[in-house]
Amino acid sequence: MAELELDTQSQGVTQTPAAGAVTFFFDSSDNAPSIKNPTGAFTKFATAASIAPIKQAFFFARDYGTLTAGPATATVAAAQATANRQAIQAAVDAAKAAGGGYAVVPGGNYHIDQTITIDSSSVVLMGLGAYGNTDAAGVAQTAFGSTLFWNNTGTGATVAMVDVISPSGASNAAVKRSGINGLNLQCAGNIGVGVRVRSIHWGILDDVYVINPSSIGFTFECLVTGSTLGEAADVTKGDFRNLRVRLLESPATATGFSLDGASNANTSNCTFQNIAVSCGLQQIALDFRNSDSNRLYDVAINQSNNGTVQPVRFRGGTASGLEARGNVIHMISAGGSSTGTRGVYVEGTETAGITQPSRANRIYAYSVENGEPLPVLGTGATLVYDITGAPQFTRRPLTFNATSAATAETIVAQWKVPAGFWQNGVILPIEFTSFVTAATTAGIATWRVRFGTAGTIAGDTANVSIAPTATIAANTPISFLNVAVGCTASAGTSATLYMAGGFLYGSTAVGPAVAAGSATAVTTTVNPTQELFVTLTVTLAGTGTSMANRFASLGNPILP
Repeated sequence: MAELELDTQSQGVTQTPAAGAVTFFFDSSDNAPSIKNPTGAFTKFATAASIAPIKQAFFFARDYGTLTAGPATATVAAAQATANRQAIQAAVDAAKAAGGGYAVVPGGNYHIDQTITIDSSSVVLMGLGAYGNTDAAGVAQTAFGSTLFWNNTGTGATVAMVDVISPSGASNAAVKRSGINGLNLQCAGNIGVGVRVRSIHWGILDDVYVINPSSIGFTFECLVTGSTLGEAADVTKGDFRNLRVRLLESPATATGFSLDGASNANTSNCTFQNIAVSCGLQQIALDFRNSDSNRLYDVAINQSNNGTVQPVRFRGGTASGLEARGNVIHMISAGGSSTGTRGVYVEGTETAGITQPSRANRIYAYSVENGEPLPVLGTGATLVYDITGAPQFTRRPLTFNATSAATAETIVAQWKVPAGFWQNGVILPIEFTSFVTAATTAGIATWRVRFGTAGTIAGDTANVSIAPTATIAANTPISFLNVAVGCTASAGTSATLYMAGGFLYGSTAVGPAVAAGSATAVTTTVNPTQELFVTLTVTLAGTGTSMANRFASLGNPILP
């Protein structure tokens, strides 16, 4: 193989190559690359101006100024903090000038004294990762990671350590695909906001830990009203993952995450995944204000003992379109304490100035493992939630081997309901399908829903029941038709329950169509302040008759 000699500096003047060598050089007139082969023939390529350069992707802060790591907690000299901030901002600005890229903060603790601002598309401020051992004062860093430490004394509540923002103006374009990756932000109680995301489209936040802000950990907000906005209005379609906030050293009024907007924009259609907040007695972990159709997965709220406010708030608004609406949380635990006020609050018109209650929000798999209370609903507010994700509300098929004896009552399925569940207007759907093994006459079965603290047929004496009234052919599917247990009244230790619905044999509706308040409705009274079992049973009639292929589960509770 012929030797390849490269000479990119001599502009057409090359050394004499060895016999059989190929020489690569540039023409001095147009800087175009050429190859001279062993026979002396030249092959000239495109001019240099037409060759696209390889775009720089990483902009290291250490290359744009003096960057000096400091201690984990102590304040450094003002000049050092200023130099650090200037170097990091210069790397961000270099990525902006290049049309996008990663501004890289190396591992270590870097004090800064002013906000780092990202205001152009495709720019990401990146560190070596966030980690949790910068939590409290006096804890030294012992692991890899990148931390920005606020060096100033107190600032205003609206000042942020990092701004990811679109510019304002009547014809402004939204900043897209920009954000932060792999950083600790130690606010040290001296700066209001950890991260501000304003009117960004497809924003990126991943592996970011905000510690001890004086006001808000992460705020998602929109440009102020008062003028016609261009493209940049909503915070929308963002991808925000692995975000943590520690508020335990923050003021009592601090908030973990605030999703908000303005009269002509809101935080909408964003995805949040793996969100964790440690908060104190009066602090709010998640504050949904002017927000619409956001999705949150795996949310953990740890509230210290004797909390005095619910750490998750869905807010109403002063007009339609300014309230929290259509947001969905998949799996949330809002506890961490066995005492105090905890859980979820949904604001209604009982709050001064609120004319539009929070509405159409939904929670799936609301944990009650740590004794989390049921969500509290304000006047006119709505919330659909599913507590069946908790261990005691497992949604799984349940089977039984029913006896043919006419007097035998058999448990089909059983669920445990936490104390306080039965409130006025609450409805608990029950789903069931099965079929009989032999043809039977009317009155084949009496279905009964029992309530009590023991979880047994003998111990749970409070019950409501419903029975079909027609002949059932062998192997005909049986299912409930809109069967549910509801609560018509609840006060103190007394709640009145009813069972509503009917039966389907195949596709035919058979049996009483029982409704709340009807003459055929059967009611019972329970103590809603106790933890109760809901037990579904059946009593079969007819020799040789049994049930097979059973499936029973609780549907999503429906709140008033």
